[in-house]
Amino acid sequence: MAKKDREFNEKDNEKEKNDWQKFFKSPKNYIIIGIFLVVCLFLGLAQSDAKGESGTISYNTFMSDLKDGNIDKVEYSKGSVFVKVFYKEGVCQENIIDEKTGELKELEIVDNQRIEKVLNPDDEDFFKTIALEGVEINILSDSASKLLVSLIGIIPTMILIAVIVWMMKMQFSGGKDPTAQQAVKSTTKFSDVAGMTEEKEELMFAIKSLQHTEEYLEKGVKPVRGILLEGPPGVGKTLLAKAVAGEAGVNFLSYSGADFVEMFVGLGARRVRSMYEEAEKKKPCVVFIDEIDALGRKRLAGGNAGNQEADQTLVALLEKMDGMNTTSGILFIAATNRVDALDSALLRPGRFDKTIHVSPPKSKEDREAVVAVHSKDKTFEDGVTVEKIAKQCYGLTGAEIASALNDAVLESFKADRNGIISLGDIDKAIMKLFAKGLAKGKHNEKDLFRVAVHEVGHALMNRELGRNVVKVSIQPYSSGVGGVTQVDGESSGLDGLMTKTDIINSVKVLYAGKAAEEAILGECSVGASNDLERATYIIRDYIGAYGMNGDNLLSLVGLGRENMLITSNEKLLEEMGKVANDIYKEVQEYFSREDVKVKVNEISNILCENEVIYDFEAVYNGEKDEGSIEKNLEILVKKPVKVEVEENA
Repeated sequence: MAKKDREFNEKDNEKEKNDWQKFFKSPKNYIIIGIFLVVCLFLGLAQSDAKGESGTISYNTFMSDLKDGNIDKVEYSKGSVFVKVFYKEGVCQENIIDEKTGELKELEIVDNQRIEKVLNPDDEDFFKTIALEGVEINILSDSASKLLVSLIGIIPTMILIAVIVWMMKMQFSGGKDPTAQQAVKSTTKFSDVAGMTEEKEELMFAIKSLQHTEEYLEKGVKPVRGILLEGPPGVGKTLLAKAVAGEAGVNFLSYSGADFVEMFVGLGARRVRSMYEEAEKKKPCVVFIDEIDALGRKRLAGGNAGNQEADQTLVALLEKMDGMNTTSGILFIAATNRVDALDSALLRPGRFDKTIHVSPPKSKEDREAVVAVHSKDKTFEDGVTVEKIAKQCYGLTGAEIASALNDAVLESFKADRNGIISLGDIDKAIMKLFAKGLAKGKHNEKDLFRVAVHEVGHALMNRELGRNVVKVSIQPYSSGVGGVTQVDGESSGLDGLMTKTDIINSVKVLYAGKAAEEAILGECSVGASNDLERATYIIRDYIGAYGMNGDNLLSLVGLGRENMLITSNEKLLEEMGKVANDIYKEVQEYFSREDVKVKVNEISNILCENEVIYDFEAVYNGEKDEGSIEKNLEILVKKPVKVEVEENA
């Protein structure tokens, strides 16, 4: 019964919507509205002209005062309703009774003259009588200025009426509907989507359910209604959705969550219904909603009209997905990078019941496939292979890889190589993504050796902990990064599950730059501020999230997130400070050794001269740095992890 009532209400609403759309599409109706506005204008003019003032006197009173010689002059303009009466100075200004109310009248006095108005009988004898009494008669020019003033007075009313009409049009016709999309046949196939091996495997069931709906239903399998693609920006969620439609050979309708966000209550919900109606016409089809968090954000209790509109829009989507027939042939695919912000009702089974995490290329094969796609129209130096480029691009999304290769072409032109890309160009382009590119200026002489000592400190601690250092640089970057130390991810212990030892070692590496400065130069600089900040958060999680310190097995960070923190901040900070001091003492002991100080000085001088060291192990052993990006790629099977970054003050 409720379902029938809902269908009846929807039909009734649709009929009302169509009636209003017809009304606003008809030119005759706009003519009627125009006539209505003109009538309002003239009514306003007549009203403003006919508006009586508190000083208006009757005809008999005027004639009596005229005979008594109290009138100095009169003024009027042709066609005016009233004649302005000027009394002689000081005459008839006391104890004047209002003829309408019987109370003392509030008089208008200008230059000691009382001013009144009397109704204009538009009779020649009236003015002859005034002239015979010797009263001055002034006939004013046409009241154009009065008309202008009246027009100005009526303009706000006209604007208000126009705004009301426009709002009615927007409310009932929806204006230009951004959800009015044309369905297209997607030509994108899985073969066009590089990488994403796991994601494509998971989506195959959805494709088969679109192609063989009846066969699946006969076997008791209900097709998937909605799939949520969740992942960081630039991983290819939209491309993947197009490929699903292309592989299934069905229509593809694309929308954005922002298309449904409106200020008018009910308009977003109407657009959801419009989207569903279009999908019904074009089925079988894939309906893709990008940035669905704009449409499906968690509902809040209470709220303003904007929240009410958003809630109505979300409820309309939920109802439509609930009402879908299992044989409808409509598959909803949504994309977001904020799955935590989505309403739980949207993710329950029967709606977006399947969530697929789309991540940057994980495997070597996937990464090489993405690089191959974006390298098709580019020229590389001899020896630069897809495999070597893919090693440099570990952890990058498809969009970042495309951007890096495009910037690498520009770097090659800067080096007068006419678009022929080297591995060095790609390295610069990748660093531009993370650190905004090299700065035009260099470190001054005062800071150069300090920055070198700082970076060498990080590198030596990495080596001491068994990590393979593949690059040490003191080249300043535009983002404020003053130096970079990179290690290969496999030896860093930062790839995969981190142990207690891995976490402590990470803090040691962050503290190493500060400790090296103090050991060699006697004091540290503000360049260690970023290291201390990162180390602080790691120690906080070490104690409060991972339960790795002493007998504390409570997730204090989790309790804090829920506003249930039962341990005082002072106690937590005290424990964090103790852990930090213990770790820093170990780092200081290492850099207090004479052999380590000698190495810091030696390698820092070499780094000041060359700015970049690739073969750190060779330099450590007193050999010449014969390293290069290409050589390091042989061992750089993981994305370089920026274990240390020094930021300029």
